[in-house]
Amino acid sequence: MKKITYRYLPPVGPRDPSNPVTKPLADFVEEIPYFLAFNLIPPLSVMNEEFSTGEDDAGMSGGCVWEPFTIAKEEFDELVRELQNRGMRYVEPPQWVTTKTDWHIWKFEYELGIPSDEHYRLGREEDKWNDLKRQAGEAGDQEQMLEYHLKAVEAGQALAEFVSAFVERYHAKKQDS
Repeated sequence: MKKITYRYLPPVGPRDPSNPVTKPLADFVEEIPYFLAFNLIPPLSVMNEEFSTGEDDAGMSGGCVWEPFTIAKEEFDELVRELQNRGMRYVEPPQWVTTKTDWHIWKFEYELGIPSDEHYRLGREEDKWNDLKRQAGEAGDQEQMLEYHLKAVEAGQALAEFVSAFVERYHAKKQDS
C-alpha cells in the first residue's frame, strides 16, 4: 500500500505542525479529522479531492498537512479493502455525489435521514452570505461586510437548527438500541 508522509496539526494551541511521519495510506486517511465519519468510506472522487488539497485543518480537532497527491482506481480498491478490514463501510453513493460537499450532505442523509435537498440549500445560503462578506471585506466596505456577516450567521443558525433535530433523533435512537 502507498505510504504517505504528512505532519500532524495539533488540536489546540499554536498551529505549528509536528515532525513529519510516514505511514500507509489507510493510517493516513484515518488521521484526517471527520473524513471517515460514521465509519463510511468516501468514493474515489472525494478521496482525490481531499488528497489534492494538501491540508485538512479541523481547527480545535487538529488535522494534517501533506504534499498533494491523487490515487488511481487500483489504489482506491486496495484502500477500501484495508479500511473495511478495520471496520469501515463502503456504500456506493448516488451518482450526484462527486465532491466533498456532496459527500458530507449525502452521508448525513444516509446515516441521519437529513433530506439532502434542504441541507444543500441551507448550506449554499450560508456560503452565499460568507462569499459576499469576503468580497465586501476585500473592497474595504466594513458596513456591508457586517451586514453580510449577520446574514451568514442567520443562515448558519437556520442550517444548525435544521440539522440538530435529525441529530437529536439519531442520538435518541442509538440510546434506545
